[in-house]
Formats: sequence, C-alpha cells, structure tokens
Amino acid sequence: MTGESEVRDGYTRLDNGFWADARICRLRDEMPRAALIYVMALSWCSCNLTDGDIDTDQLTYTLGASEQEIETLIDLGLFQQTITGVRINEYQSNGNHTRKELADRTARNTASKRRSRARQASDDKYSADFETFWKAYPRHVDKRPAWKAWKNAIQDTGADTIINSARAYARQVEIEGTEPKYVKYAATWLNAAGWENEYDIRPSLTLRTNPTMMSRNESNRMANLNRAWQYMSDEERQRAMGGTG
Repeated sequence: MTGESEVRDGYTRLDNGFWADARICRLRDEMPRAALIYVMALSWCSCNLTDGDIDTDQLTYTLGASEQEIETLIDLGLFQQTITGVRINEYQSNGNHTRKELADRTARNTASKRRSRARQASDDKYSADFETFWKAYPRHVDKRPAWKAWKNAIQDTGADTIINSARAYARQVEIEGTEPKYVKYAATWLNAAGWENEYDIRPSLTLRTNPTMMSRNESNRMANLNRAWQYMSDEERQRAMGGTG
C-alpha cells in the first residue's frame, strides 16, 4: 500500500482544543459555513497530500467556498494567501503529515517487510546442522515441527551436543530393538530437552548362539567389557562392539 492510499483511507487530524479556539467560536456564531469550509479544506489537503496547500478553484468549485468565506478565513489567520490559492496555517501543527514524511514512512515499512520476508525465507531453509541431526535421529516424521523445535533448542545448547545425543538415542533404540511407533518424534524429543538424558548404548551381551554354550573366557570378556564400557572412548567402544560380533 502506498503512502497516498494510506492517507486516503486514514484520518484528518484536528487539535483537541479545536472546539474551544476563539476563531472557530467566532465563525460558529457569525459564519458557520466558513468553519465547515475550513474542516473540509483540511480533509481535502490530507486526502490529496498537498501539505496544506489548496488552490482557489478547488476551494470554490470542489468545496463550494465563497469569496467572502475564503477572505474571512484568511483574516482570522486560519488560511494564508498564496499565488495559486491558500495554505492552511496550522495544517502540520494539527498532526497531519507531509507528503515527504509519508513517503519516508512507506519506504521504511517496505524495507521492514522486505527484511521480514528475507528472515522468514532464511527460517524456512533447514540448516546444515539440523540436516545432520535429522539424519542421525531414529525417527523421520514431521520434519517441519522438528525444525521449529530445533531452532528453539539451539538457543539453550550447542548443535553438536544435540546431534551426539540424538546418535546415542538412535543407538539405544537399535540395541533395544524399539518398535518405530514407540520412538519419540524429533520435535517431542527436542522440546523435552532429550539431549540431557543418558542413553544406554552398551552392546548387547546376548550371543547369537545358546548362552549356555558360552566359554568361560568369553563370559569373562563380556563381563569385563560391561564394567569398562562407561570409561571407554567412542573409538574403543566401536572396536569393542566389532569384537562382539
């Protein structure tokens, strides 16, 4: 919407003390039509963005002002004579904006909307960190809500922390054989600060063969691995899990 259309759909302003102005009170008693012409001239200038200027033809033929009414308004100091017509002396002091002020405001509003659209477009584009998280998370449902939850979550903690915890959760889901329908949606997990939980990602100690056939050495190795798991690095854990296959 342009500045002009905003004014056409807007309002003409008058000082709250207009009703008590001695000049207006005089017009009320002696020449009521002149008071009406003054208000109509204010409205016309505001609607047409003339900064308070109105030519004689507009006053006479559009607003219906008589020569006597125009002269009276000039004599009272409400109008000022110009080459082409009159200027409303208190047009701006009544709070009516100039064409330049409205153009500047429109330009600011346009720039603000442009920045807002740019931010929205940026917000709608998934970040690389989120894509990494999404790939690591064990359930890929409702990506858009997850993206919204992700943006809130990274205000509280780092992306790496969330991603690593998602991987741990995925590993726990895998180890426990959790059915997909029981795995939390990513948005739910993020909104609940799921990265703060501890996940049991120790390898399953159940052999594919009959447990009763486990040798003593194998049994001892598994028991030791179970006790040492919490102290092992990721690399050591990966090697250990490879050794249990």
